[in-house]
Amino acid sequence: MNIIVRTFGGKTVARPDTTWDRKSEDFFPPESVQSLSLVPVLTGRVSKTGKCVSERFASRYFDVIGFGALLYPENFIDGSPEGFAMASCLDHSTYIPTPFFQKVTLGQEDNWFRLSSNGKVLFEGNTFIEEQLEKAICEATKTSYIRIGDIVALELSPRIPLMAREDGIAQVSATWCDRTIMDFKVIF
Repeated sequence: MNIIVRTFGGKTVARPDTTWDRKSEDFFPPESVQSLSLVPVLTGRVSKTGKCVSERFASRYFDVIGFGALLYPENFIDGSPEGFAMASCLDHSTYIPTPFFQKVTLGQEDNWFRLSSNGKVLFEGNTFIEEQLEKAICEATKTSYIRIGDIVALELSPRIPLMAREDGIAQVSATWCDRTIMDFKVIF
């Protein structure tokens, strides 16, 4: 099972399933991490295998949606391809909570996704539509084969600074459909 990420910059990368935290458990970064950023994501669970999926049929390739956040250790991202790869492989740095939601919850004006840290809203929006995930699946499958159970994650913004080691603790939470979907601490 992979987590296929369509970055905000339009690239496709994969995170291993060892990075996936489904239960919003507290995160304890290793000593080598000096600062963290996060990116909000819209996700879809793959329900059909495929490669080179066309937009016309993309809606058939995912069955439910969700929201979450990707954590990136900023000091790993040094401009080299290896640095970004290391940042994408940090264990328990992919927060995509379960259970997922039905696709119909997208596009409803009263459903807002809010991502906060220590009570401060870092990202919010409600203009998400199914076609965004469909396009992400089309682009991702140009280079990657998707399998049942994979997660496609579409980054919704550039990386947002979260905290540095000297900050100590950050409380991260997110809501969707007036329901708390994530609530965890990052503890340096």
